[in-house]
Amino acid sequence: MGLSLIFESRDKDIIVEADMLCWVLWKARNDVEWNQKFSSVDKVMLSTRTGLDQWLDAQERCLESSLSFERNGNGREHWNKPLANMIKINVDAATFVSEGKHGFGCVARNHEEEVIEAIVGSKVERVKPVEAEALGVKEALSWIKQKNWQAVIIETDCLNVVQVIRTTTGMVSSFGLVISDCKVFLGSLCSVEVFFVKQSANKITHYLARE
Repeated sequence: MGLSLIFESRDKDIIVEADMLCWVLWKARNDVEWNQKFSSVDKVMLSTRTGLDQWLDAQERCLESSLSFERNGNGREHWNKPLANMIKINVDAATFVSEGKHGFGCVARNHEEEVIEAIVGSKVERVKPVEAEALGVKEALSWIKQKNWQAVIIETDCLNVVQVIRTTTGMVSSFGLVISDCKVFLGSLCSVEVFFVKQSANKITHYLARE
């Protein structure tokens, strides 16, 4: 199932990039025909990449604004302990532009507010902040699977990640691919949910991710 989602997402990436390239080539052709303006290959490729990035950003903003967020447990400003026999994991991520890498931190606590375990990690890779947040949630889900934990609440202060995870809409981007992986994990886990909280309720992992 996971592999099929990966290949499907990559196929969609190729189709969208090809569509954008055709559109830019059509515009360049019209400039030559009607305005006697010639474009280099480098300029065409740059216009394709720029147009694609702008289109993907517009899709993400449209999706974010179209979703309601009335679900109980979202938007908390303070950390609350989970119910008995449940685990709450707070996760946060950080990007380090000058070093070209990103990191994440996860802290698991029980209903007695005791820290069960914590993990941190980093990777040398340039990603957008929202993708780093999604990768942090993916790491938390992978951690849950390794520990065979059940009845777990994941809290992140990235609203966009939570919203997209809860939709059935696919996104043609590297961010969308990470979200697809998160959905696969959630489908294989027992009683695990992802919630959005304010940064004030996520302070411990906010600092941990930056360490």
